[in-house]
Amino acid sequence: MIDNMIQQVMEKLGITFMQVDHIGISIPDAVSPEDGILYFPSTLLKWKGINVRKFFTDKYQVPVYVENDANMAALGEFHFGAGKGARNLIYLTLSTGIGAGIIIDGKLYRGSNGFAGEIGQMVLDTQGKNVQTVENRVVLKCLLQVQQ
Repeated sequence: MIDNMIQQVMEKLGITFMQVDHIGISIPDAVSPEDGILYFPSTLLKWKGINVRKFFTDKYQVPVYVENDANMAALGEFHFGAGKGARNLIYLTLSTGIGAGIIIDGKLYRGSNGFAGEIGQMVLDTQGKNVQTVENRVVLKCLLQVQQ
């Protein structure tokens, strides 16, 4: 699937792979910024423990940047979109999950554990009943799904 997307982007830009010197991959899950591994996927469940960065770096032999989709979108808005020229920005995403990309003083903020902005996994109610839970805790993502 990602291979097809890379090919489509190259065709749209009218370039060959020999002209590609980096690849950026946006993933709709919390991905470790340190090593490119999906430790706690909520969307790409079969990718748990996979080093996405290493897989694609080995395959394409170019540096690969792997980032959470909300963080990548925040960076895009900060550099090229509505946040261009701002020092601070919060980008909220409501798609495959609920997340936020946070820019503080012109830099992507990841927090102490690298997963700042993963607000869909915030514990809201430890006594919830009849609600899908993650590790027996009601989280924002699950609560919003039930209320729809």
